[in-house]
Amino acid sequence: MKSIQGLITGVAIVALAVIGAPVASAAPVTGAEAAKQVVLEQFRENLAEASEAGDAEAAESVESFDSLTRQQRSELAELLTGERTWEPSTNLDEEIVVERGVVPRAAAAATQSRTIWYTSAFTFAGIKVTETKVTGRYTAQGSSAKRILSNSCTVVRNFQPFTNVNTNQSASYVNGKNAVFDCRVRVQRGIPTAWGTIDWSTKEQVQTVSGNGYGTVVSRGWR
Repeated sequence: MKSIQGLITGVAIVALAVIGAPVASAAPVTGAEAAKQVVLEQFRENLAEASEAGDAEAAESVESFDSLTRQQRSELAELLTGERTWEPSTNLDEEIVVERGVVPRAAAAATQSRTIWYTSAFTFAGIKVTETKVTGRYTAQGSSAKRILSNSCTVVRNFQPFTNVNTNQSASYVNGKNAVFDCRVRVQRGIPTAWGTIDWSTKEQVQTVSGNGYGTVVSRGWR
């Protein structure tokens, strides 16, 4: 993966070349458009590197990226640079997995351990851009969660250029009959400028999942 300094230098070079281009150019390119081009190139390179490392989903994403239309690439660039906001209704791919054994009827009143996890990925045209995961372990008796055992937060993948994604435990507790697990996801996005610098912006949201005593996910999402 190229260094950030190398990438923003590339943006500056492209932008300066654009500024110095003949006025008669049929399709002038702005510095912002040059930055988007570099971001898209780095995004594809990130996917390709993961594919070469054995990530099958990344390999499929490379093919999907290469099949994008010009309009789709423009929309993706706007999402990657923060000009457009990810819409959960269209850009969110969720997976809920519950890991629990079959409890014998005689042992229904005994304390059991439960594990649940919730994976959320922001996608574009079938391409996973970022993916984070919340995993919670707890004990339960009957229909009620009793005690929190552990809470883990994981960045499964992040292919966004100039972007750092971190996730950390925010809270885990028993609320009524349910066990609740929260992870605070912090996204620091850098926007390369035409002058070789990066404008940084930071956003945070909480990814949450809760399960009942039977190990069933009863709620999940973002807030």
